[in-house]
Amino acid sequence: MLVLNFIHHLIVLNVKTEIGCLDSYSAFPFDNKLQSIKNVLRTSANPLAQVVRRIKEIEDIAIDGFAAPMSTDIICSGLHTNGPTHPNFKGYEYNFMKLQNWKIGTKRPNHCIFLKNGNVALVKNILKTLNGQISILVQKYVKCEHLYLSPRSSKDFQELVVSELSEECELTSVDGLLAKRFDFR
Repeated sequence: MLVLNFIHHLIVLNVKTEIGCLDSYSAFPFDNKLQSIKNVLRTSANPLAQVVRRIKEIEDIAIDGFAAPMSTDIICSGLHTNGPTHPNFKGYEYNFMKLQNWKIGTKRPNHCIFLKNGNVALVKNILKTLNGQISILVQKYVKCEHLYLSPRSSKDFQELVVSELSEECELTSVDGLLAKRFDFR
């Protein structure tokens, strides 16, 4: 193991001199995934137990294998008037909504979602019209790339590297949600 780590560090040093900053490059394919695992740790005590709990929390977010939540079971909270809103919108704005066992909000860590159309988006506002219809104002990511391709594509596990938010916000229905995701930045 010592020889392997030494070789790894030599490769990293060589790569650093050739292409620059290591934040955008990894000598081992799963270094970036390891970083996202490290980011879910809250303390250095009991790391394995913490990772298992975080994985369980992530699995609990999925309902029926990422099935969409039922739009009749929504509770909105955090009434505000800060926007943004859709043009000609008349109704109420909220910071949070609870759908069965999902909590979606307008700020980290609850604002990253997958849509049924394949897009990844950030929730900017939760809108409820005067007649009770709930919609989500989202800003979609323009670029979605694989985190890794081998031994299996990260897209199969809905793990993507996203960048470049679109300029415009779009309105989507609650039925357009596929899953909640975590934003590891």
